[in-house]
Amino acid sequence: MSGRERTDDRARRIARSALSELGREIRRARLDADLSQAVAAASIGRSASAWSRLERGDAPHLPLVELARAANVVGLELNVRVFPAGSPLRDHAHLELLERLRILLAADVGWAT
Repeated sequence: MSGRERTDDRARRIARSALSELGREIRRARLDADLSQAVAAASIGRSASAWSRLERGDAPHLPLVELARAANVVGLELNVRVFPAGSPLRDHAHLELLERLRILLAADVGWAT
């Protein structure tokens, strides 16, 4: 298995987990607001079955703006963040630039890529 496939697998797992958690939060907020799925869905122009898929975390192609609208309907605000993780992808030109920098550094400077 290539590194690219592992990255994709990890990204898919993280996305599925995030969608499931968001769905649970939206469901709890909808129930707290005493809204039916049909009423909540209609307020954003979606079907009750589409809303149900969202709450189950089974809407992987739902646009972010739709997710934000759904959250807003039940009194939530969607907040998305990214954090540094893992090694960034470096192309050949990037590696050559790093090598030129390493040559310019003093010999006693530690170096790791």
